[in-house]
Amino acid sequence: MFQKIGHHVRSRMIRHLLRRSQRPYRFPEGSTTYRVLADLGLLNPTKVYVNSGASLRQRYLGTPDAGNPPVRL
Repeated sequence: MFQKIGHHVRSRMIRHLLRRSQRPYRFPEGSTTYRVLADLGLLNPTKVYVNSGASLRQRYLGTPDAGNPPVRL
């Protein structure tokens, strides 16, 4: 599921960069599109870790954290 989302987002970003106004984005020679998109701040959704929210409760409410590791989606 996240692979399909990641592929769609990457292809839309590449299309957007290449269709910008009269001056399309030129990818630096010798670098991959994955590296360029990562440098521009695009995250790979298959490698993003999501916290369970326990640390947020601890930070804002002062309740003890359960100590569980982050959940990988």
